[in-house]
Amino acid sequence: MLGISVSFSLAAQQSETAPAMPGTSSGAEAQKETSPFDFIFGDSIAEGMKRAGYLEGDAKQGRKPSEILAVIKRFPRDILKGKNILLTVGAGNAPDEVDAYIPLQLKYLNQAGAARIVVMGISKDRTDINGPAMNKRIEAFAKKSGCIFGGAITNASDRRRIHPVGTAAYASLLSQAEMKLLATIEPQPMKTTYYYR
Repeated sequence: MLGISVSFSLAAQQSETAPAMPGTSSGAEAQKETSPFDFIFGDSIAEGMKRAGYLEGDAKQGRKPSEILAVIKRFPRDILKGKNILLTVGAGNAPDEVDAYIPLQLKYLNQAGAARIVVMGISKDRTDINGPAMNKRIEAFAKKSGCIFGGAITNASDRRRIHPVGTAAYASLLSQAEMKLLATIEPQPMKTTYYYR
């Protein structure tokens, strides 16, 4: 008798509000299991996405590029090896540090052997600095380092047009980053295993 066993992998997406099914993981565990990102680092934008997506990593409001580099360097390279990283670079918190420290952030993550690095831009609508010009600089650093540019923040709705407001808005931004990452990953072919009894 001929039997067929079929297995394949799909990238799952789960709503931040989806409850856990009885006997399965909690909402936080289920979200972490479905996110393609292993770690997130950065400033307040990363902090919001970290909470919205239950991600591992280290993010804090107000961090400058130099401070984000210091945080990244505290993580042993072997922990980062082969991992997908989401990064906000702190450009809006210290624009004068961008040229010196963003390349070093990306260099360290690449040297650690990170599988893929998605670098997020800043809000395109910022009123304190030129968002579109800064995003072009961030995108150039990402491309030069072989990283993925996650795009500008398009849903900033606070008074200064810097941050998204609310968990759903950060979840939407995280989804934007996830889609950029998944677009670079080739779909896994369906595996068919034949066996005889």
